[in-house]
Amino acid sequence: MRPERTSQFIILNETDPTPPRTSHGPYGELVKSYRFRGFNAGQKVNLDGRFLADRVQWATDWRWDIIAFVTNVETGKQWVELWGGSAKWAHVFAAPIEALIKVDNRRR
Repeated sequence: MRPERTSQFIILNETDPTPPRTSHGPYGELVKSYRFRGFNAGQKVNLDGRFLADRVQWATDWRWDIIAFVTNVETGKQWVELWGGSAKWAHVFAAPIEALIKVDNRRR
């Protein structure tokens, strides 16, 4: 599988044998992947408020869908891009990877 190119990113899967290649965007060299530490793109997650700033504690009330995991090659910083919201309001959100909590979708 070849990397998917966007205007600022190269998107890779963990199983992709292609060596990581990055492109330079306005915030440095960024690499996106769809799998990371047992999480997959599209997976539903909650957020642990201990890893979020006070001004974004509202984000812990929602379930989020993972879009991608992002690494800034120049700084080494990593984060996850999330999609979530309600019927009236939807939001794309960047959060620290440490804040992810798996959602148990099994019925009891």
